[in-house]
Order: sequence, then C-alpha cells, then structure tokens
Amino acid sequence: MIKYLFTSAILAGTFLMSCSSSKKIAQLNNFKDNDVIELKVGQEYKMSVRENITTGYRWETQKSEQCAVTMRESYVVDKHEPGMVGVGGTKYFTIKADKVGECEISFTHGRGGVDVIDSKKLKFVVK
Repeated sequence: MIKYLFTSAILAGTFLMSCSSSKKIAQLNNFKDNDVIELKVGQEYKMSVRENITTGYRWETQKSEQCAVTMRESYVVDKHEPGMVGVGGTKYFTIKADKVGECEISFTHGRGGVDVIDSKKLKFVVK
C-alpha cells in the first residue's frame, strides 16, 4: 500500500511539473497587423510560423530602436526521409520582456525583401 501511494505521488508530481513547464506557442498567422501583446518583465512569449527556406522565402524580422524585448529565432525542419529535398519546417520566435516599455516588431515573409507575400507588425507592451 505504501509503495502504491509513493508511486502515485511521484507520478502526480511529474505530471504537475510537466504541465507547469509547458508553454503555449502562438501562431503568427493568427495575429492581425498592429495587434498588441502585453507582457510582464521577465516573461517569455513564443510564436511559430510555417516556413520553407528551400524556396528562398523566409520570415525576416525588424525591431524598433530602444526595444523593451529581445528575440531569438530558430528553425526546425519537418521529419523527412533521408535524401529528400525541398522539405519545409517551422520557424520559432522567442520574445523575452527585458524591461518596462514597448517594442514594435515587423515580420515579413518574402525573398530578400523583394517578393513580399505576407507581413505583420506587432506591438509588445511590457509592464
């Protein structure tokens, strides 16, 4: 009986820890131009968008000066068979609220800033 309770307690603790550490990832395509996202100092906000860099089209970003947030970008290619080419993936943006203030970030999907097929400007307000 004690062994059962101990095992149950460990499983419950593991489940709670995994739930609290998982973070929802927002989809960039769900935002409208000029949407506002409010953050607290120290908070991280994650977004993703589909991208296929093999076509030459990429999501590029540009931040306003004196920005209250920092941003990291990463790209994960989709699972695929060895030797396949032209495989797409997902681009991730992690925005961290560094200090109280605001920041506008422009997201542009295009090829070298020329063939722009989508763009969004989001405003991050850090309190």
